[in-house]
Amino acid sequence: MMTELISILVPIYGVEKYIERCSRSLFGQTYFNIEYIFVDDCTKDNSIGILKKVLMDYPLRAKKVKIVSHSTNRGLSAARNTALTHAEGAYIMHVDSDDYLSECAVETAYKKIICCNADVLVFGINLIFENKIVRLHQYDEGTKEDYVKKLIARKSLSCVWNKMYKRDVLFKGISSIEGINMGEDYALSPRLMYNASKIIYLDEPLYNYVQYNSMAYTKVFTEKSLYSLIQAEKTVRDFFENLNDAILYKDALVCGRLNLAIDLLKSICLYTPKQQRAHFLNKVVTTFNLKENGFSAFSLNKYMVLFAQKRMYVLLYMLVSLGYMVKKWMKH
Repeated sequence: MMTELISILVPIYGVEKYIERCSRSLFGQTYFNIEYIFVDDCTKDNSIGILKKVLMDYPLRAKKVKIVSHSTNRGLSAARNTALTHAEGAYIMHVDSDDYLSECAVETAYKKIICCNADVLVFGINLIFENKIVRLHQYDEGTKEDYVKKLIARKSLSCVWNKMYKRDVLFKGISSIEGINMGEDYALSPRLMYNASKIIYLDEPLYNYVQYNSMAYTKVFTEKSLYSLIQAEKTVRDFFENLNDAILYKDALVCGRLNLAIDLLKSICLYTPKQQRAHFLNKVVTTFNLKENGFSAFSLNKYMVLFAQKRMYVLLYMLVSLGYMVKKWMKH
């Protein structure tokens, strides 16, 4: 049974603190027939050197390891696309190079997806903080249509790496869009899942998602980041609005667009320098047609949208900061 080749695709950039743990978790898998495709996205640190050193401890894996290099830094989406062009496996997994897998992740996922003859398996996640681990359960998301709607509406994690894919799913003309390096998973996952025939779920945390890498693609908020997030939403909207069954996804698209706008308002208030804040907030307000109706009377989001509409950014900042402090206090 355990004979089919499985490809694991890993983009590498600025992860010298994490690549050893990641690569050891990959090379130490209980499933043997794996090919590993690492894409060096022109990393400036010693990530590749560390990877090669670790590989020396796994001589039986060496023949199935490919290290592909970009001549310039092209971003996460391009790195994933490059890896995919080199993948030969019947099944494919994505792993970010600052994260890591459980020892039996590939074997467990493969057995499940084969047993159910599925196109995609979605499995659970551990959030790895510096001082704790939080398990995210993976519940059955209902029908495929239900799951796709939740992805579009940003009510379910849209990550590409907590999944095992049958090869055909990733070769139907749906790919990551180069230049979108924040929100890239949101731009891709709903479209991929729409084209999958059968999706199944496994409530077992096979993937460990590291939360404390400040250099990760997704942890740096800039003008390019804002552009990427807006383009990611547009990519999803354009795809689903042009389907024959577009009416099924209309409400989810509206919800996803609003949820993204609110997330952006919060992120800009909390994580951008004061001198850049108004510029970013103006961009969000002019891009999204924000309306405060639809929220409950005393909803925090309602007042966030109201303050943003009226360009009352000081009040917006105070409201978001207060909400953040209360949430942090309640956790402790």
